[in-house]
Amino acid sequence: MTDPEYTYSGAVTETGEIKLPGKKMRRELAMLAGHGIEVRVRRKRNRRSTPQLRYYWGCIVQDILHALQELDPETGWKADGVHELLKFKFLPLVREWREYVNMETGEAIREPLTTTKLTTVEEEMYHDHCRKWGGEFLGISIALPNEQVEMFENETI
Repeated sequence: MTDPEYTYSGAVTETGEIKLPGKKMRRELAMLAGHGIEVRVRRKRNRRSTPQLRYYWGCIVQDILHALQELDPETGWKADGVHELLKFKFLPLVREWREYVNMETGEAIREPLTTTKLTTVEEEMYHDHCRKWGGEFLGISIALPNEQVEMFENETI
């Protein structure tokens, strides 16, 4: 059985006082009574949003997928493959690799990069690289999120 891990969001006041959710934290930490604990503190970042995720899969990935399929219908491109291609090409431009070194052998391994840990700002930077590449390499124009909405709002029936 793995040890429980809890994450709490709080704030630090101007005087340096830490504000955390009291009741929930006390209840959960009571289960660890008599054991040592490790505390990490880091600045809270906003993780990528659901609208960003929908835009990425619904517009960016789909537009690039269709362009690649038109370029060569025999390749059998799928959405997951396009996502892997974009991750490989552009995540290193947005987020640094985490590298772990075995001190005995000197061997280094890199933690695989993932889009799931991107902040909202990093996600938008990633989208920007994908859109630019789509334009430069495939000759397509991928609508910005607000342009997509405007297209539907201005559509007449």
